[in-house]
Amino acid sequence: MESQGDPTAIDVQDGFAYVADAGGGLRGVEVHPCPPQFGGQIWTGGPSYDVAVSGHSVYVADNEVGLLIADVTTPQLPVVMSETDVPGTAKGVAVSACRAYVVDGTSLRVF
Repeated sequence: MESQGDPTAIDVQDGFAYVADAGGGLRGVEVHPCPPQFGGQIWTGGPSYDVAVSGHSVYVADNEVGLLIADVTTPQLPVVMSETDVPGTAKGVAVSACRAYVVDGTSLRVF
């Protein structure tokens, strides 16, 4: 499957792949059935570098936004729940339990 952007990271849950796109945002890809189909997307206006999915939420490390959290209860229609600015450039994100961890080029931020 050809990417329609500049993919930088991926996380998969329940038959849906979530792709951070340096071209600007989050793309969803339905991996079942075959062949994969592009699903919903969120345009952020700047490069997204990393993605982590937990339950019905997707966490995106986005250059312009910082930490973006989207509800993917319906993966084909992701909805932005919150955007949190970070002092540097959000480059990576990980999620454990109820916390998100973001590296921003100069430090680790815990949300």
